[in-house]
Amino acid sequence: MDLNLEWTLENNGDGWNVRTDDNTTIYISSYEWCKRSKMFDLHNIPSINPTSLVNSQSIIVTVKTQGTGPNFEDYFYLKVDLLDEYHNIVASFNSGEIRTSENIQEIKYCFREYGSHIRYIYWEDGAKDVEHWSGHFGAKVIDPSILVNIDTKVESVSSYVDKYPSVFNIPFATSFNIGLGKYRFVDGYRTSDMAWNHFIEQDIPISYSENENMYLDDEDSYYGGSSLKIKSWNNIIVDIFESLIGIEGDFSLSYTYKTVSNTGNIGIILLDQNNEVICPNEASTNIKFLENDWKCITDYYYVNSKCQIHKVSICGEVEEGYQLDINLGLLYINKVNEILSPIDAVYHTSWKLNSLDTDTEIVDINLYWDTFEWLDHCNIYIFESINEANDDFTSGYNGRSYLGEFVITNIPMKHYLVYIQPVNCLYQKLPISEIVPIEVSINRNTIFK
Repeated sequence: MDLNLEWTLENNGDGWNVRTDDNTTIYISSYEWCKRSKMFDLHNIPSINPTSLVNSQSIIVTVKTQGTGPNFEDYFYLKVDLLDEYHNIVASFNSGEIRTSENIQEIKYCFREYGSHIRYIYWEDGAKDVEHWSGHFGAKVIDPSILVNIDTKVESVSSYVDKYPSVFNIPFATSFNIGLGKYRFVDGYRTSDMAWNHFIEQDIPISYSENENMYLDDEDSYYGGSSLKIKSWNNIIVDIFESLIGIEGDFSLSYTYKTVSNTGNIGIILLDQNNEVICPNEASTNIKFLENDWKCITDYYYVNSKCQIHKVSICGEVEEGYQLDINLGLLYINKVNEILSPIDAVYHTSWKLNSLDTDTEIVDINLYWDTFEWLDHCNIYIFESINEANDDFTSGYNGRSYLGEFVITNIPMKHYLVYIQPVNCLYQKLPISEIVPIEVSINRNTIFK
């Protein structure tokens, strides 16, 4: 069945523009909200036995979106409802309005613990243009997918993820962050009690999503909104990533975990292109229960000849009668002695006069710098001058940047000291004492647009 003929379409503005690139159907939106919806009846899908839905472990929905230039920050949303046979809503997901970018973003959500009476899945998504131009300059919608975890797929909706390599270089770091969660966490601590949706911070998705002993937990995280939950009553080896990481010499393997018991052992296994074990094929870490806390493990290995890591897996051992129940929060592979170093320089700084009144001149500041492979993000600290003659400064504006740029608008025209603090994939910070501040000053004769 051609899924594209089955959507109920709401064509506002100039409506949807549907095209096909490399056998992929792409819906491009217009200057008003263009919407699509569809109700799936799981009992009417020949490949699904209705009785097997009772044993369904998870339902994973995913879709990709991308902005259309010249301004790529268009709008997109996804709403999915699980309903019983009487059309009562059992569980829901609503992404809210998402701002797109030039890069393709993947929005995904895993339904769990929804009971045994699911019959219908209602899907609705929508997109529009930020420029409000006639034509089709809005967000693109690509590859909608629903995966019911009973080894079957919903109609012609494609599989959640292909088993192709998704990791190619080191340093490699992931917090299993899908860009959303019931809360936001930083370094294992909850920083907000509100639902968190920030898809620009998504990590590389896991290559294996159909293992009944593993799922993405959106209620606990080391960083972001989610972590990887592993549960089993037996000894297991769970594959996580397919990769093509070239490696030689000394390297380190770090991970953080949280558990609800002291029983069992875990370990990370790396396999090469010949399916040979690169690091010990065993669960070498004895699980320690730390209430509401994450445990960090770092192991060091040596490879005497260049090889490729083709698979990353987790090994778990548990005593009979006990359950292995852990969250994996961070996985980090890197060369040994990767040193945090300062940002060399801001290669472009621009100021723009925003407004002028009788008392204070107002400006915008834009900072840009080169990023590095090992860099996760930069903390920004800006101190404003209170007495230039005595070099007195006071803390003014703080922030964080993942993209190598930082913008502040509507600030007084003064002399500023800017500290850009690199943070690596393990969230280790370069000490402020090792950072040379950037001095920024301006007067009315040096306004750039």
